[in-house]
Amino acid sequence: MIRVVDASDQPVFAAHVVVTTGTFMPGFQVCVTSTSSDGTAVVDFEQAPPYVLSKAGVNVFTVRAGDSTNAVATTLTISVVPGPPAVVRAIAAYPVWSGSTGNIVHEPISFALTDTYGNRLAGDTVSLNASGGSTIGSSKRTTDSSGTVVVSDWRLGNAVGALYVLTASLGAVEDSVLARAAAGSAASIEVRSGAGQQVAIGLPVPVSPEIIVRDSAGNFVYDADVLWSDRPAGESQCANVSIGFTPMPCAWVPPKRAGVDSLHISAGAARTVVTASVVEPPASIDFMSPHGDTTFTIGTAAAESVTVRLRLADGAPAAGYHVSIGSDVLDRAAVHTDADGMVRAAWNLRHVGVDTMRLSVDGVPGAEKQIIGIVTGPIRFANIGAGAAHTCATSWVSDTGQSFLYCWGSNADGELGDGTTVAQRTTPTIALATSPAVYSLGFTSPAGGGSHTCVADEHTVIDYISYNMPTLLCWGANGAGQLGRTGTDARRPDTTMESAGNPAAGTRHTCAVSIVTTTYQAGLHIIGGPAADRALCWGDNHFGELGDGSTIGRDHPAPVDTTVLGTKIASIAAGDDFSCAVNTSGGAFCWGKNDRGQLGDGTSTNRSVPVAVTGLPVRARAVVAGGSHACALGEDGLAYCWGANNAGQLGDGAFVSRATAAPVRAIGQVTALAAGSQHTCALTSSGAAYCWGSNAHGQLGAGSSLAFIATPAQVSGAFAFATLAADGEHTCGILASSDPIQGGAAYCWGANAHGELGDGTTTDRSQPAAVAPYRP
Repeated sequence: MIRVVDASDQPVFAAHVVVTTGTFMPGFQVCVTSTSSDGTAVVDFEQAPPYVLSKAGVNVFTVRAGDSTNAVATTLTISVVPGPPAVVRAIAAYPVWSGSTGNIVHEPISFALTDTYGNRLAGDTVSLNASGGSTIGSSKRTTDSSGTVVVSDWRLGNAVGALYVLTASLGAVEDSVLARAAAGSAASIEVRSGAGQQVAIGLPVPVSPEIIVRDSAGNFVYDADVLWSDRPAGESQCANVSIGFTPMPCAWVPPKRAGVDSLHISAGAARTVVTASVVEPPASIDFMSPHGDTTFTIGTAAAESVTVRLRLADGAPAAGYHVSIGSDVLDRAAVHTDADGMVRAAWNLRHVGVDTMRLSVDGVPGAEKQIIGIVTGPIRFANIGAGAAHTCATSWVSDTGQSFLYCWGSNADGELGDGTTVAQRTTPTIALATSPAVYSLGFTSPAGGGSHTCVADEHTVIDYISYNMPTLLCWGANGAGQLGRTGTDARRPDTTMESAGNPAAGTRHTCAVSIVTTTYQAGLHIIGGPAADRALCWGDNHFGELGDGSTIGRDHPAPVDTTVLGTKIASIAAGDDFSCAVNTSGGAFCWGKNDRGQLGDGTSTNRSVPVAVTGLPVRARAVVAGGSHACALGEDGLAYCWGANNAGQLGDGAFVSRATAAPVRAIGQVTALAAGSQHTCALTSSGAAYCWGSNAHGQLGAGSSLAFIATPAQVSGAFAFATLAADGEHTCGILASSDPIQGGAAYCWGANAHGELGDGTTTDRSQPAAVAPYRP
């Protein structure tokens, strides 16, 4: 408030008063008012512009009263203090600060504390927080006279590439800066490969040394200058290179003299040395035992002893030489020749088939020897599938991760996959190009005339990521495009598609499930692929059995309509001109031919897209398809069947076809099902097998002469089976591996006109008969 008086000190009424700024924006008019009757006037700064009193410190204002010809003036002084903290702001020199792992960031970082009007606040305590494994000396800092906190001790964590955060806060206000850590200086050199090699005089080492440079925290160091030299200080053996985490090689050529040569490697302060033995090439390599290719029956010997001798040109023993020795079922191992120039190894011929023992002298091209071992005897199988008149099974996985596919029976269309069309084989023969490990099997459907085979062959790819990539292979008859490929020899296994497994082969069509299985390493990459668990079908489509909404055949895999079926498939099956599947929610669906109610939807109408099976009281786990019937395994451990029942193949004690699912007569907890042309089999939790339906060729395995059995009958022999397969008019099973003598042995029963039982005959069997030993 101000008061205006005249020369006699009397109040001046209605005097014109103007207040203007002095120290802040000089001359700027703050307010205009008039005096009251007592000569007073109020200067209302609240009505003034907001920046008038926003600057902290001493503010001077000019007050004028009166008109322009008779005005008086004075000054008004106001001290302004800062307001409460309103902003913590990082004074950013860089968008992202940088530093090396475990060290302080390269530049100091400043945070300014201000009030709402930007006045710096001195003497306030700011809290600091360093995240992600980074550290800071003191978490409380006081702003200086300029309202600033300077941080010069922010130490980053040890993760290269990690984004660290430093936050400054006071109450509810805060601000942050980011820093990314780079690797520190070279502290160690890891020799990834190439150390301790042997090399013949005058040749480069077989494996170029590869190294990785790390900092003191173990992080990979990028762009490190590396010096490779044949002596501690001197000429570089290799050109300087820049490396990251990828190993970098050096083409190392030792001197042309026998002895030990050293390669010195340095990166900054880090040092290491690798050595190589330089040797005279051996003049001879001789197998002392066995003297030639050997054959024996598995079980007669635990191992075959192998002894090899190396000599130099003058006949002296080649002692101390590095030798790699191994076979198809024995990992290769590096050994040294003894004083007599000899190496010995135990040849573990534990798997039926052909094995090759190979020996090579490290670093000496052409210094190699090999010998063949042939092992005969019963094969231990892991998985089995039955075709209309042939059978295929995979062997147990060997020590080196290999599994072989064996087939027997009809081969008129090359369905055995041995590259021939020899009419039939009554004992197992190895299919071509089906190793390493076989992932799953799928074979021709129960209807007569089906003569093709499919298998999913699993292999592994490694590129800083390891992942499994099942490849679907098919071979045999291809008149309707059921192999899913054209232009190649149909008698030999060849690729139908990548990333697919669980194949199911019908008479003239095939279905499978797309698969993507990936193991990520170090989070470096993401491997993509086709949509996982999607149903695909191809081949004949006369009745809509491909499920794509059409009746047009296809010679390549095409997706099944997902409108009702869904996109996540747990089990798929192919019958005679129809298909079925179970999704991961437990729903059962079928499509294709339906003249006998085999689609289970309560009608006899053909369907070109999946329809839901009705009558199932529980969710389904798996489904199998026969000639004109199908069955599902319920989550309650019971079997449910539908479709044709003229031979009692539904197992309900009647011979009446059903268009909806009905339970099979009780046989205990069922773990797996298999369906033939007109018969069905089930495996129980105890390993016992039961079959029902047509028994014209003994395919029920119960030893009965009855032509039909409409309720489950136990398979003879009190065997404990691990898996079953049925098709056409025969059935096969593999004994559980818990049996120390016969675990993995295969037994078959039923029709055998084409040798599909694999027992070396063409005689039908009404009880299980052992598959004959493999003899190459």
